[in-house]
Amino acid sequence: MKGKLKLDKMDKKQKLALAVGIGLILLIILWPIGRKDSGDEEDTGILSQEPEQQNSEALEDYVAYQERRLKNIVEKIKGAGKAEVMITAKASREIVVEKDRTSSSEKTDETDNSGGTRITQSQSEQSSAVMASGQSGQAEPYVVKSLEPEIEGVVVAAQGAGDAAVAQEIVNTVSVLFDVPAHKVKVVQMKE
Repeated sequence: MKGKLKLDKMDKKQKLALAVGIGLILLIILWPIGRKDSGDEEDTGILSQEPEQQNSEALEDYVAYQERRLKNIVEKIKGAGKAEVMITAKASREIVVEKDRTSSSEKTDETDNSGGTRITQSQSEQSSAVMASGQSGQAEPYVVKSLEPEIEGVVVAAQGAGDAAVAQEIVNTVSVLFDVPAHKVKVVQMKE
């Protein structure tokens, strides 16, 4: 009875402050706390499996491999002759893993005795990498796709690049192979 008498003696401002305080406490208690699992990046589904130094080495290896392949192709173009190639890439390889996502949403409508209403909404989302048995028998993230580094630009020095038709053929070949716009491909004649 005593508790009820104290509540009845409170004015509207005090009741409102009390209701707001209780609402804030409930909100703090119910608010989902964002916790990252080790090995997971944000909610992008992209998993970086290599430290930064290994990433740069992997990028250099990828670029060197593509340069060798492109050099072999350019040297087979009629009139191109001997060639040297340089490729620049934007970023290292990214691995996209499958994510298991769960989400929940809750909405509460409350009405007090004096006719006031309050709507409370809360949402939570969680995600975790889908794991599968790897070749070694250990659980590994299920890889959806692997994104290769984006090629930014290509320079080709070829003996026959002095001929405009040969140079254009080299530009077209590079553009098709790497999906690089022609303005990011430079073909120059190799010095004798």
